[in-house]
Amino acid sequence: MTLDTELRVDIQGEDADGDGVTYRYQWVVNGVPAPGATAPVFKPERLKKGDQVTTEIVPTDGKADGAVFTTGPVTIGNTAPSIVEIHLEPVPLHRGETLKVKVVVADPDGDPVTLTYKWFRNNKAIAGAKTDTLDTKEFQKKDVLEVLVTPSDGKSTREGQGLPVTIANSPPRFTSTPPTEIKDGQYLYQVAVTDPDEDPVTLELKQGPPGMTLDPATKQLSWKLTPENLGKHHVVLVAKDNDNGSTQVEFDLDAQPPKP
Repeated sequence: MTLDTELRVDIQGEDADGDGVTYRYQWVVNGVPAPGATAPVFKPERLKKGDQVTTEIVPTDGKADGAVFTTGPVTIGNTAPSIVEIHLEPVPLHRGETLKVKVVVADPDGDPVTLTYKWFRNNKAIAGAKTDTLDTKEFQKKDVLEVLVTPSDGKSTREGQGLPVTIANSPPRFTSTPPTEIKDGQYLYQVAVTDPDEDPVTLELKQGPPGMTLDPATKQLSWKLTPENLGKHHVVLVAKDNDNGSTQVEFDLDAQPPKP
């Protein structure tokens, strides 16, 4: 008997006069009647490990009571701990990030609880992954990762609880910083981008001054200064992968006429 189950009395009796028989119940804990516990079912929510429970049963035909029958004692044993809350972070998850599982556990007996972890990638166990964190740099987007967490108090172990997460697409990243200086009437910027998922990346000049061009092959942004395009200009570059991921960088240029 544990604290997450219930006690139930199943009794049969007969009356010498053939009258119908009903029963009164009183549950007794450690020799003391439990207040309000007079039903045939007893939920041990208020008990603790080691308590002894009996039931006093009185048969009656409505005219006279029969002798009190006391059941044999039942001892409340150890109750396994349970997982109250479990979640993974970060969500969404991207390749290269460290995945962490956070768990809240409860033990009805107040025993200390230890947790064991087992990680899976696409339904296959990951060798050596036995902590609450998992490095995802060796995995790929769309991989399904799952952690199985099993709580134990050293005496009883609850069945493990699993939680899956899928690695989402990561957008491209700009790894270069646009210069703001215009030299000899020309602006040059060698754009550098990378994609964490190793997807192919395309660049787009979304906004810029007249005459500014972006070479898709070399990823070089160039612009020749003319008297017509002097002044301040806003530039927007967009990097896109083949899985609807995109990132943009914005910067301003101030084109001034050359000093005499």
